[in-house]
Formats: sequence, C-alpha cells, structure tokens
Amino acid sequence: MKNNIRLDECIKKSLSESISDSLRSAIMTGGLTEGTQIKQDHMAQQFNVSISVIREALKILEGEGLVEFLPNHGAAVAKLSSEEALDIFAIRVLLETEALALSIPKLTAEDYQQLEAVLAEEGTCTEPQRYNELNSLFHEHLYKYCTNKRLNDLIRLQHNNVGRYLVFYLDKMAFKDQSHKEHLQLLEACKTKDITKAKKLLKQHMQKAGKQLAAFLQK
Repeated sequence: MKNNIRLDECIKKSLSESISDSLRSAIMTGGLTEGTQIKQDHMAQQFNVSISVIREALKILEGEGLVEFLPNHGAAVAKLSSEEALDIFAIRVLLETEALALSIPKLTAEDYQQLEAVLAEEGTCTEPQRYNELNSLFHEHLYKYCTNKRLNDLIRLQHNNVGRYLVFYLDKMAFKDQSHKEHLQLLEACKTKDITKAKKLLKQHMQKAGKQLAAFLQK
C-alpha cells in the first residue's frame, strides 16, 4: 500500500510539473497576461487531470512569483509593482555578479564567438519575444561555468519575473539600444578577464534596467 501511495505521488508530481511548465510558457510568451484569472476547473478539463493537480501546478508558479491566489477569486497571473521590480533587480545584482565572477576564468575563445553571434543578432532584432530569448541566452552563456545549481536556479526564477515584460513592452520601454550597448561593453570586460570591471558593468546594467522597468510600471 505504501509503495502505491508513493507511486501516485510521483505521478501527480510529474503531471503538476508538466502543467506548470505549460502555464509558465504561456505567461512568458503573452498567452496569459498579468491579471488574467486562471480557472482551475477549466484547466483540469483541458489537461484531463484533477483540480488538485492543477492547484499543485499553480502552487509551483506561485512560488516563482508568476501566479497569485486571490481571496474568493481563485488564481491569477501575478502583476508586478514598481517596488517589486526594483527588489527583483537588486536580488539579480547579487546573484548574477557572483555567477559571472565564477564563470569568467573558464570562458573560452569559442564561448566568446558564440556570445558575439548572440549580440550580433540582438543588435538587429525587432521581435520582442526573440529579443527576450537572446537577452537570456547572453546572460546564461556568460554564467555557463558557474556550477552552483542553486544559484543558477535562483537567477532563472528572478529573470522570469521580469523577462515577460520585455516581451510585451520592449518598444515602449526604450530599453533595447541601451541594453545592447551595455552588453557589448560587458563582453569586452569579460574577454580581458577583468572580473572587477565586469561585475561593476553588470551591476550598473542591472540597476539601470530595474529603474527603467520600475518607471514604466509606475505609469
């Protein structure tokens, strides 16, 4: 009996994680926008699972800051306030400067070629969703030799909370050109293995982005 219970829990966990992946993708690409109510009974029918599995999936996303449970209104895609945006970028500064410092010594000539290719496409990209992907690729590749899995997971969670806004509001935020220029400067510092300068540039880059997003959300 105990083995059957454990098996059921594993299956349930697998289903809830798979559904949370689908919902996360919908949130990140604009299929589900902020404030959208998520009807759990409808989702249960759509995925052909119980409501408890849907609720578990939503709890995963709540832990990531992408979904919130509202009193008497069920679940909805979380909205981000300007204060929360500043808090997230402050956390990102701490996490990502550390990941960058751990990774820089191991970055190779081949890595730099790949990073240059990402930035070359980023410089001419006009499609917000693809730009967000390139932005993520650039940062992830810079940190690729950071072997601290927990640190990498935390970085990914924080990025998801603000990255979705680039998809929707990139053009309105006047963010793209400045960000691209700062990426180029950061890459040059990494090439010279100047960890102190690279960390300083990344910190400034994050702080500017946080202030821009916060100002946009205030409007």
